[in-house]
Order: sequence, then structure tokens, then C-alpha cells
Amino acid sequence: MRPLLIIFFLTLYANVGISQLENLQRTSQADLFVERYSALGYFERRDTAVVKANQLKRGTLVVRLDAKKSKVEKLNELRRNKEATLLRKQREEYNKDLMEKFKYYYTFSDVLFVYGYMLPDYVDGIITDIYLDENLKIDPSIKPKEGPIFYFGGQSTDLFYLLDEQFSVLEAPAPYAVYVGKGDKIGTGQGFFGSRFHESRGVEYLNKRLLKLAGF
Repeated sequence: MRPLLIIFFLTLYANVGISQLENLQRTSQADLFVERYSALGYFERRDTAVVKANQLKRGTLVVRLDAKKSKVEKLNELRRNKEATLLRKQREEYNKDLMEKFKYYYTFSDVLFVYGYMLPDYVDGIITDIYLDENLKIDPSIKPKEGPIFYFGGQSTDLFYLLDEQFSVLEAPAPYAVYVGKGDKIGTGQGFFGSRFHESRGVEYLNKRLLKLAGF
């Protein structure tokens, strides 16, 4: 399972970069419409999104937090301790802010939080306790309930993607490339004619979109 998880994050990083480059080369919304909806089978993706949303409703959403662990360790190795401390504190603030957003704006399913760097060892059974409390500390008493487990996370970016139990990214019209940055910035979603902005917090949009897909 570890190779699958690693390959996913590498593929996600590459695909997002390629998509952004391709979008810059497009000359009209019509081009975007043709590629995303005609060529890629919109209605099949819609049916899949409805099924997956209803599965998630019965299960748990695990939010992958980025601690910038490797970068912090590298800065410490280079004896740039002040920078390492600043980065660590910035990430803690960012992650606590994201947890607060889920507390106030997400009601669709149970939700738990983990550090992304711990997921591969957890999936491989090397470690058993990874779920975080509100202070970003591992709490062995926190466990997901019985049912499907979905994942929500990005790759060192404020754009988060929804993944099913097989770590497969759910594409539009499922919540796709949701902006979860700090503050009240505009979150991104998928409009009928391609990418568009949603004038709401990203977590709020995620919740509303899932409720709509599940028929609530």
C-alpha cells in the first residue's frame, strides 16, 4: 500500500502542474468544456460522485495536515534554527485554523485529522496511533468509527483533493481542488463550464457540495 500512496502524491503533484499549464494555453471556456465534460465522461463522474458522497456520509473524512516536517528538519540540520522554529509555528497556526474551519463549517460526516507524513507507516501497519486532538497532539483514544474512510489533502499547497479508500482522487462534479487557505479567501470548485470561484470558505463549499451530491 505504501508504493500506492507515494505514487498517488507524486502523480497528484504532476497532474496539477500539467493542468495549470494546459489551462494557460486554452483560449476559451468552450475548450475547457469539451475536455472536462465531453471527453472525460461527465455523467459517469457525476454518478460516481453521488455514490461516493453517500459512502462518506456513513464513514469518516480524514484530513491530511502538512507539518512541513522534512523542511523543518533540514533547516535544523543547517543550523537555521530560528527559521525552523518560525516555519513550525506557522504550520501549527495554519493547521489549527483549518481544524477550526471544519469545526464550524463541516457537518456532512465525522472528521479526523492526521499529519500526512505519518499516513504511509499507518497504512503499512507500522504505527497504530496517528489521529490528532485539537492541540495537534496524537491521542490514542481517537479512532474512526466503523465505515468507509475518505481522505482530504493536498501536496504542499492550499488546494485540497478528496480521495476515496483506494486513494483515488474524485474529480468534478465531486469537490475538486478546494481552496483551504487561511482567512476568508475565496475557495475554488468546478463550475458547469469549467473552473470557477465560489464566494465561500473552502471547507464550507466542501460541505455544501457533498450535501447536494448526497441528496440533502
